[in-house]
Amino acid sequence: MIKEEEGELDFSRNRHEIEVLKQIKNGSSIFLPKYYIIANKPNPYNSAVVLDYLPFKTLKEHMRGSWKWMSLISKVFLGFSILQGLRYIRDYRIVHLDLKPNNIMLYCNLLIKLIDFG
Repeated sequence: MIKEEEGELDFSRNRHEIEVLKQIKNGSSIFLPKYYIIANKPNPYNSAVVLDYLPFKTLKEHMRGSWKWMSLISKVFLGFSILQGLRYIRDYRIVHLDLKPNNIMLYCNLLIKLIDFG
């Protein structure tokens, strides 16, 4: 997935996200998707962020479908997973300023990936 806006690569709005992702580049976590930064040689701030394809639902989509059928234990585990992801990025002195159900991807066994640090 390449972050785009209106059909073209969106370089200017990705600056903040690129800086955040560079800080945690050396760390690997189950709470973040794999990503690659494609740098523009003359101007490193004109770069693009490329994420691995995530064939998962967002938390918002999951809440629309099967939220009411989830057990309390599953909901608590999901909340715990989100807190673990936030704790991981806090160790790098990063705060996710746009945490919402659309920016949390769910995959097997209710594990999460935090996305969109822009």
